[in-house]
Amino acid sequence: MIRTSAIVMSVLLFTASNGAANHTKVYVANQGSNTVTVIDDQRVNAMVAADAVGSTPAAAHAAVARQDFAVVTTIPVGSNPIAVGMSADGTLAYVANLNSNSLSVIDTELDVVVATIAVGAPRDVEATPDGRYLLVVNQSANTVTVLDASNYTVVMTIPVGNFPCAIAIAPDGSAAYVTNRLSNNVSIIDLTTFQVTNVTVGTFACDVMLSPDGRWAVVTNRLSGNITIIETGSKIAVATVATGTNPQGVAFSPDGTRAYVTNAATTSVVDMNSFTVIDTITDVTSGTCAVAATMDMNSGHEGHVYVASNTQSGRVNVIDVGSHSVVATFMVGARPLGIGIRMWPWRMQ
Repeated sequence: MIRTSAIVMSVLLFTASNGAANHTKVYVANQGSNTVTVIDDQRVNAMVAADAVGSTPAAAHAAVARQDFAVVTTIPVGSNPIAVGMSADGTLAYVANLNSNSLSVIDTELDVVVATIAVGAPRDVEATPDGRYLLVVNQSANTVTVLDASNYTVVMTIPVGNFPCAIAIAPDGSAAYVTNRLSNNVSIIDLTTFQVTNVTVGTFACDVMLSPDGRWAVVTNRLSGNITIIETGSKIAVATVATGTNPQGVAFSPDGTRAYVTNAATTSVVDMNSFTVIDTITDVTSGTCAVAATMDMNSGHEGHVYVASNTQSGRVNVIDVGSHSVVATFMVGARPLGIGIRMWPWRMQ
C-alpha cells in the first residue's frame, strides 16, 4: 500500500512540474496590492489528487499540499488592477489598471509585464477572437475604446451607457456586450458595423458572460438580486432569475449547461435549460466577487470554477465543477477582483 501511494505521488509531482508554461493558468488581479497572482490549474489538480490518495509518503504529500506549489508567481502591475482579459491566442494577458489609466500586458509564457498601454479609465478589457482588436471599457468616459491589437493604436471610440463596467465578446466575434451600471442596461456593439443596441436589464448591471455556444448572455444585476438572460439572436431579455444578495460575477461551465453566479457570500448554480437555480454553494469566503471557469484540457478533468473574495484577506476558492464542492483555497493579494484564464491548449471560452 505504501509503495502504491509513492508511485501515484511521484506521477502527480512529475505531471504537475512538467512545464508550467504548457499548463492552464489563472490570473487574479489584486486591486489592493497592485499585483496579479498566477495559479497553475494543473497543479491544483495535483494537490486535490494528493489529498485523495492520502498523506504517504509524508514528504511528497507536503510538497504538493503547500500553497506555493500551485501559486507560481506574483506579478507587479499598475494601480488598482481590476480586470484581466486574454489575447486571442492566449499568449498575452491584459490587466486593466483603473487608477493608472493603463493596461499592463503580461507574457503568459514568461509571466512578466512586457508592455504598458496608456488608455482612459479602464474597467474591463477583452480581445476579439480573430486577434484584430482589443476593446477597453472606459468607466468614467462612458465609452468603449477599440484598439488595434497589433500596435495598440486607437481605431475608434464608441459611446455606451452610463458608468460601464464589464465586457464580453461573442465566441464568433460578432458582437460585444457591455454592462452599464447606472443605465441599468447592456450595450450590444455589432463588431462589423460598430452600431449599438441597448437592452434593459436589472438594477446596477455588473458582469456579463456569453455561453460557449454564443446563444445566451447572462447579466448580473447587483442591486436587483438577480440575473437577466438575453437571447443573443433576437437581442431580447427572455428570463430573470433570482440568485442571492448582490450578485456580481458570472461564468459558464465548460459545456455551457450551467452558469455560476457569485453573490455576497454564496455562489448560485443556474441550469441553462430550465433557467432555475439548481444549487447554492455556501462554503465559499464572504465578499465573493469575480468568478471564472476552466477545464483542465491536459488531464481531462471536468473543470474548476475560481471564485475571488474581494476583501483585504484576499482569498480565491476553487470549486470542482462535478461535485460543486470547494476543493482548494488560496491566499492571494488584497482585494482580488478580476480573473482571467489562459487555457492550455488554448481555446476561447
